[in-house]
Amino acid sequence: EAIIKIIHQNVAMAKNIIRHAVADISERGCACGSAMQYAIISDKAAIPADTKQKLEPIIGKYLEDNFMVVVRIGNWQKAPGWGWGHATMILRRK
Repeated sequence: EAIIKIIHQNVAMAKNIIRHAVADISERGCACGSAMQYAIISDKAAIPADTKQKLEPIIGKYLEDNFMVVVRIGNWQKAPGWGWGHATMILRRK
């Protein structure tokens, strides 16, 4: 039990180190700090909550939870098709 406890402490410490390192990287002046901005093309609602929580230090600022809708244009009620049902949403960071 003592070994497992130490392993869990080490994992928690490693996560904390990574969280701080990612925060430092995102404050850089180059474009690499926002490289993930357009990388997530899946429906964000399909990402399980536990996955969002685990990846929050990396992708949190790019998920809708951190944005508010400014404008919705088009039909959001109808499933999109090849030539119809397209819509646009403009978001602003909270």
